[in-house]
Amino acid sequence: MAEIATGAFTRTDRFGDRSDPTYPEFRMEAVLDEMATQRQGYPIYRDEERVKIHIPGNSLSIPVERVNDEHRQRWPEAYKRFKDGQEMSHEGTPLEMWPAISSKSQVLFLKHHDIHTVEMMANVSDYNLNKLGMGARQLRDLAKAFLDSAQRNAMTKSLMAENEKMAVELIDAKNQITELKNLMTAMQAQIEGLANRPNIVANHVPGQHDPFAGMTPQMLPAPAAADPLATFATRAAPSGEAA
Repeated sequence: MAEIATGAFTRTDRFGDRSDPTYPEFRMEAVLDEMATQRQGYPIYRDEERVKIHIPGNSLSIPVERVNDEHRQRWPEAYKRFKDGQEMSHEGTPLEMWPAISSKSQVLFLKHHDIHTVEMMANVSDYNLNKLGMGARQLRDLAKAFLDSAQRNAMTKSLMAENEKMAVELIDAKNQITELKNLMTAMQAQIEGLANRPNIVANHVPGQHDPFAGMTPQMLPAPAAADPLATFATRAAPSGEAA
């Protein structure tokens, strides 16, 4: 019952919309085509879109009109359901789900007067209210209070959801900042490590640096082999040239 009391069964977000208390009932009707009937000589019918306009609290005056663009713009959702072949339903919280009414006979009485939802009860005009008998005004006040409470509850839930979303986003932002700080610390350590390394080029003094220092004999280059032709040339040279 707690969920019912807070309007959990409400099927619309237009709580207490008093701008247009009427609701439509779209349907197809077979209409006599007089011109075609005269030409053929027997009754010719054609399908035509019609709409019954219900006024909550007034079951005696229900105008029926041919559907036009004004009706389609006035009740776009209801017309779409009609074109899609869906069953016409009343937007709002059903009277059966309203704790303020515990009697089935009272529900049937209100439906007889084209009042099917709490929203419709809240929108009954003062003129039509008198047709509902004693207690109708109090019932309308209860309907308005129910819708106001449902609206506040919906707003509270919306704010709570928004706050929860912001909290999650804040945690994500903090995690990203921590990761960025860790990355900057690692980069700073690498920069300092590179700065502290000895500079071989800057410390080199020409003539004082032995490229072979610290090398083992195995690492030193092998001496050049003797040239046998050079030795032969020395022996064959004339004695005068040798002097």
